[in-house]
Amino acid sequence: MGKKTQNMSAKINNRFKAVDYMRQVRAELSDLYQADKDRFHKELDQSMADFLTAGKKRSLQRKIAE
Repeated sequence: MGKKTQNMSAKINNRFKAVDYMRQVRAELSDLYQADKDRFHKELDQSMADFLTAGKKRSLQRKIAE
C-alpha cells in the first residue's frame, strides 16, 4: 500500500471511530434523559399527591372546626 492509500485509510478509520463515539455518547445522553424524565414525573406525582393530601387534611380540619 502506498503512503497516500494509507493516509486515506487512516482518515476513513478515524471517521468511523468518530461516528461510533458519537453514537455511544448519544445513547448515554438518551439514557440519562430518560432517567431524569422518569425521576421528574415521579417527583411531580409525589408532590401532587402531597398537595391533594394536604388539601384533604385542611378540608377535614375545617369540617371538624365547624
